[in-house]
Formats: sequence, structure tokens, C-alpha cells
Amino acid sequence: MFSGAGHRGASHFLAFAVTLAARLHASRKAAFLFVFTAATCLLLLSSCSRAEKPAGDDRALAAESIENLEMQADKLAAGTGGSCPQEFSALETGRTLRISMFYGYDNYEGRVHDRVNARSMSHVLTEKCRGKLSACGFSIVASSQSALRLMRTLDGRQVEINLFTSSLPDDAKEKLNPDVRDREQDKLSRTVKDRFYRELVESDVVFYMGHSRLGCGMEFNAQSGVTTLFNALFRSPTLPVLKALQQRPTKLKMIGMFSCDSNKYFRHDFHGANPSLALILTTADIYARPAEQASLGALDAVLAKRCARAFDESMMSAYEPNPGMTYLIRGPGPDIRFQSR
Repeated sequence: MFSGAGHRGASHFLAFAVTLAARLHASRKAAFLFVFTAATCLLLLSSCSRAEKPAGDDRALAAESIENLEMQADKLAAGTGGSCPQEFSALETGRTLRISMFYGYDNYEGRVHDRVNARSMSHVLTEKCRGKLSACGFSIVASSQSALRLMRTLDGRQVEINLFTSSLPDDAKEKLNPDVRDREQDKLSRTVKDRFYRELVESDVVFYMGHSRLGCGMEFNAQSGVTTLFNALFRSPTLPVLKALQQRPTKLKMIGMFSCDSNKYFRHDFHGANPSLALILTTADIYARPAEQASLGALDAVLAKRCARAFDESMMSAYEPNPGMTYLIRGPGPDIRFQSR
């Protein structure tokens, strides 16, 4: 039914290369030579993979994306899970609940999908509420080139949801010459990345939807296989993220990583930076459509204050059910549910 089921991880060759390099017991020179050789091979493999198709008519793609989220919304509206407000006491601050959802540079099948996915989320959020659905009834109050702000009152409290995208609009891609387009994309990517670091301190909840890029993810620009390999080896892109998570005081209570195998790539570092964080993580490679459904389910579960099992069930994709894929881990320490499935 859905064609855009793109993969949100890196290639298995990249993963193998990083693992092998990490295990080398040779000198720095030998390790560097290995990385250089692997990078040269990857350059040949990835040089054509970054090429994007012309924007063209994306109406079919947008319709598929909306249909995908509507399927999950129908499942949530029919849900029977209970509410456990006591489990969300950390989010009861007496001020507006601020949720920021970042759509990374999510490219697959020759297209970048962040704007389509964000518009689909906005479509569902602004629909009339029905059944047990809580991720609904919002109004758009502000918009810009890369951000959309939605508001509603829920149980007497203001809720603010911000949707951030990271790619240039299609009309800009078509009108600008390649050099100018690349400069504008780099500028936009840096702006969104800086906003991401900021919201890791100022938002109560932050979700990231995009590629993990072997643990150096949360990126908001196009990236070749060579860059991914080097970043995965040295992990420099994660340093500003961890610095933001370490900042005190902070409003952040929960972060969700809807990208491939985020448990393996991010759990240890994130809890090391802030042990009190609740984490939503994936346990394996996840494809785009189930990931988008899971993010809507998690958002609805936060708004409805779902109990533990109901929270997990809300995140289970209606399109591709997998009860072992996405989990909420509440705070520090081992999570029995997470380890036993």
C-alpha cells in the first residue's frame, strides 16, 4: 500500500567498517590507512546515492503519508488503554507543555521526506478529535520556512507542539542554481540544528524522526557514506547533543529517537548525560512509515498520559505491528520490559 517505506539506518557495509575499525589493534597509522581505504570505496558507492529526484508532483506521496498517519490515528481513537497521570508527574509544571518534533534530513528513494511527513503530522493534529484520540484538535498559530507551531488546550492546560523540518522547500530547489541551493541548504541545516540543541533544554519533550547514521545521527543535512563513516568513528556530531543534555537547569523530561536501532546507538550516552530522562527508543532497524506511526502514537500517549503497557501499544505501528520495536524507558536503571522481549 505504501511505497515510501525508506530505511532509517546506514548500510550494513558502513556498520561493518566502523566495527572493524574499532577493533583494530594496530597503530594509528594503520587505522588511518584502513579508514582512508574504506572511505575511498564508500565515496564511489555513495556519490550517486545523494542525488535527489526533481520535486515534480508530490501529491501522491503526500496522500500516502497522510493515509499512513490516519491509519494510526484510527487505531488510537479506538484504543482501550488506561490513563496513569501519576506516571507523568514530571511533566506537570503548571506552565504550557512544550513538545518539539524534529524531522531530520530523511532522504530515501531519491527524495527528501521531512516536509511531507511534517505536513502530514500537522494534518492529523488539526483534525477534529474522535474516540480516545488526544493528538487532535490543534490550531496552527505560526509558521516559517522550517517551523510550524500548533496550540490547543487539553484538560485545562495549554499544549504547544512545534514541527521543525530541515530541507529546503521544493520551489526553492527548483528556482535556485545548484551552488546557491547548496549554500541555502547548509544555512538552513545549521539553523535547525542549533534550534534542536536549544529545544533539548527548553522543551519538555523532544522527538527526532530521521536517520541514526550509525550513532552520529540527529543530522539535518545531506550526508555521504564517507562522512557518515568518519562521524561514526569519532562521534563528534553527538558532542553538542550531549552538552545540551548535560545542561542544568533543564526543562527536558523525555526524548524520543524514532530512528534505526536508537537503543544501541544512544541509550547509554543519553542516560549518562541526564540519568533522569525518559527515553523512547527503537530496538532494531525501523522503516519510515512505521516510524512515523510510532511517533504519532508516542505523542498521543504523552498527551493522554497512557499507562506503561498502553503507551507501548500506542507506539506499535498499525501498518507493520512489531511489539518489540519501540519502547518507553522511564528514567535511570534497567527496564525489565525492555530487556525481556
